[in-house]
Amino acid sequence: MQKILTCIIYLFVCCSVKSQIPPYHTTIFDSTGTTGYYFLVPTRLTSPNAGFHSQLVLDRYGDVVYYKSLGTLTNSPDFKVQPDGRISYFRNQQFYLFDSTFTIVDSVSCKNGITTDSHDFQVLPNGNFLLLGYETSTMDLSSYAWFKPTGTHGSVSASVKCNVVQELDINKNVVFEWHCKDYFAFADVDSVWLSNPNIVDWTHCNAIELDDDGNILLSSRHFNEIIKINRTDSTIMWRLGGVQNEFTFLNDSTPFYGQHDIRRIQNGNITLLDDGFRVTGVPFHACRAMEYQLDEINKTATVVWDYTYDSTMYSKATGNVERLPNGNTLVNFGMINSVKNTTFVVVDSLKNKKFEVAFIDTMSSYRSFNFQQLPWVFNRPQLSCIDSGGTYYLDAGAGYASYSWNDGSTNRFLPITSADTFSVFVPYGSDGGFISSEKIIVTNLNDPCGLNTDVGAIQMGEGVRVYPNPASEILTIDSKQATINSISIYNLLGKLEFDVQLSSANATHQTEIDVRSLSQGIYFIQIRTNGKIFTKKFVKN
Repeated sequence: MQKILTCIIYLFVCCSVKSQIPPYHTTIFDSTGTTGYYFLVPTRLTSPNAGFHSQLVLDRYGDVVYYKSLGTLTNSPDFKVQPDGRISYFRNQQFYLFDSTFTIVDSVSCKNGITTDSHDFQVLPNGNFLLLGYETSTMDLSSYAWFKPTGTHGSVSASVKCNVVQELDINKNVVFEWHCKDYFAFADVDSVWLSNPNIVDWTHCNAIELDDDGNILLSSRHFNEIIKINRTDSTIMWRLGGVQNEFTFLNDSTPFYGQHDIRRIQNGNITLLDDGFRVTGVPFHACRAMEYQLDEINKTATVVWDYTYDSTMYSKATGNVERLPNGNTLVNFGMINSVKNTTFVVVDSLKNKKFEVAFIDTMSSYRSFNFQQLPWVFNRPQLSCIDSGGTYYLDAGAGYASYSWNDGSTNRFLPITSADTFSVFVPYGSDGGFISSEKIIVTNLNDPCGLNTDVGAIQMGEGVRVYPNPASEILTIDSKQATINSISIYNLLGKLEFDVQLSSANATHQTEIDVRSLSQGIYFIQIRTNGKIFTKKFVKN
């Protein structure tokens, strides 16, 4: 029987921070099913308090590692790690890049008078930048009686938003530029998206992807269409979906609507999120994660995998699908109509849920990403425990401009006066963000941090024992009741000396760690079990 761990996480730093980061549910269906970190931007697009509110990085247990407040009405939707290890996001009409310390190192925006579009941005393997922009063109749309109220003709001088694709080299010079207005007819649009006859959001491109053959895939939401652009001569190589569809769908009669996030995955197939929505009052269907196998010569599309979370749930906008290196799939649903308000779910190839995050109010995330391995490590504050005349304190370390403990305290040292869970946020990087320590759970007020290292065994909590202490060669972790998810060892300076993630096959067995390579001294052993974290000191002799 699958064991499910559900947590309601109310972020418990100081009051101002709690108001910036909304509470959310985390459900762990299988603690071995996901690894790494999740990047997302909790978003509320409806009143009151509409806007993009914060950047979040969660660990594989759903705990907040990093956050940055964005305030209200701040457009910063695409927060992710690029293939070169830099982190990117959109703000103030440009994409910012920062390094592993969250320090801004570069910014990129469209050239030639094109306005930068916030929807997507890719750093290419050669170091170039692929991004979306848009321009405004005046068009005579008086022959199109497609606007609201139903049957209204377009303006003779309508202001039409037209997307542009640009590739910039590492010096920010334009090396490729492609204009939608030069290759599409206005009638390619799905008319249900049209409302204002004077100001028209026409193509609404929302994703770009460098294809395996060096050409470009482009998603146009208001066309319900994916196209492939030849990067050599700019011609359209094929069109999938929408009015101009060229493909035969061999095993799927349901067209995708308002799709997001076209991606070419490792097996050669493409994935996208079929939002299933056009506009209120017209046909829609359930939001679906789709994987298609395309025969680009014979123009056939075959569904090889799909996932529907709820047959009554569609997405009004946004969302993404990410195939993970371990074969699991992250499905981020965007602005769903469901009261469940699920933000994203991770499922395996058999569609079994592994991990799920849901905000409690109407928040959603434009995209969510799981990075199972990062090319750098978060420099998180390491909590240590000191005994001062019989009074125990947690020490967050020196050198930070501020401290925000989960109980509201703002000092470096936190007196331990109750059995509780403790963590602290400190400033991180140059962009106004904060990073958290790991949680420490105190259960024994007589020895809250396991400072009495002369005993033969360390009681970690949840029935977990670590022995011998001191240890010279082998350290044994004994857990007959709890499921151990990971074991880490840190030195007194917070450097990670040992780390292992345990699979479900051996997570409940006795585990032995060879510590002979460690120098003599005092270390912290940290064990995650059943969603909880226990940290104690031990001696290596």
